[in-house]
Amino acid sequence: MILAGSTESTGRKAARSQQRAEVVQRGSDMHIQMGPNKDTAVASYILHVRTKLKDGKITDEDNQESDVMFKRNGEWKVVFLHYSSAPKK
Repeated sequence: MILAGSTESTGRKAARSQQRAEVVQRGSDMHIQMGPNKDTAVASYILHVRTKLKDGKITDEDNQESDVMFKRNGEWKVVFLHYSSAPKK
């Protein structure tokens, strides 16, 4: 699963993007809750991000992500997304 979204500031994103050579993201531990009318949903999961920097160093991060979705005209739309660092295990 490839996912995108960030709460990072634009300046921080630009600085990090200059360092990145390759990014792989995958989600796990998915939980989905549906609203009573089946037109709203909240998905929460752990997003694992492995980044290979231009200097060859590899970094690993785990983030908790939540997406709020509405179904409109037969299509699901993400209306809110939040992620933050997951607690270290």
